Amino acid sequence: MSEPTNLQRARWAKAALTTFCKEVDGDDADELLKRHLHARLNDPEASTDFEDQISDLISDLLHLARFAGINVDKLLGNARRNLDHEIREQAAVLLLD
Repeated sequence: MSEPTNLQRARWAKAALTTFCKEVDGDDADELLKRHLHARLNDPEASTDFEDQISDLISDLLHLARFAGINVDKLLGNARRNLDHEIREQAAVLLLD
């Protein structure tokens, strides 16, 4: 099996966010994303409900990790390193094509 692309990773995250939004607030993640993109066209620094939902999901995942005895600071560091690595890896692939 080939390594997933960052687009695929984003799609997996959106699927998790979609379920989270429905469960927590009954919100439609697709509609929140559309409003987010529209707001960002007008103001690149605009804070949106879409961002808030992502932040809330991350916070809830950190609660889960904490209850499971996982060091959340270490977890966040690992997540950031993974993100940076995956971005660099994808950029290298694009440059080699």
